Amino acid sequence: MPGASQTKPASSSKKPSSSRKSTRRKSPPKQTQPTADRYREIQQALIGQGFLSGEPTGVWDDRSIQAWKKFEEQQALTVDGKLDSKALIALGLAPNRKAQEAPKANP
Repeated sequence: MPGASQTKPASSSKKPSSSRKSTRRKSPPKQTQPTADRYREIQQALIGQGFLSGEPTGVWDDRSIQAWKKFEEQQALTVDGKLDSKALIALGLAPNRKAQEAPKANP
């Protein structure tokens, strides 16, 4: 076949297809802000342990943050005022997960 060794001219208008996967990493899921009910639950636990006084409001205000920091300090945790799972567990509250496992049936 004549011209079989010839190659086609490269077309600059087409992009070459790539079978490589993107090396771009996905960012971790962002933590959602607790609901007012969750704040109330945390405030109630802080009140129960004497770190906060009054009624739970569901609003994470300066009083709540100061009470949380006192709790963190008393528990020898990092005192940063941020709600995290380690501190919530120490307070007696498990981290609130949206997707809970379904209860297992007894055989």
